[in-house]
Amino acid sequence: MKKKTYVFDEDMLYKMEELRKALNKKEIAILKEALDDYYYKYKRGANAKSELDMLVNKIDSILNKVEELSYKLGKCEERNKYLQKELNKIE
Repeated sequence: MKKKTYVFDEDMLYKMEELRKALNKKEIAILKEALDDYYYKYKRGANAKSELDMLVNKIDSILNKVEELSYKLGKCEERNKYLQKELNKIE
């Protein structure tokens, strides 16, 4: 283990004392748990951002495909109308 020294302001010391009394734990245990929780939230946030970026890319790809299919459908409908008019002329 490596020993380090930190300086806390009065508010931080007050909170530490309150937690120490309420949880009946040593200060180092409280700091370790707090750091572990903070690190977990950080990692979860980084993963969530990565997953969100992938989801956005997939949605963008889907929207591009929908746009392309919509254009093709519009062309088919126009072609169908044209052919229906030509068929009606023949009849």
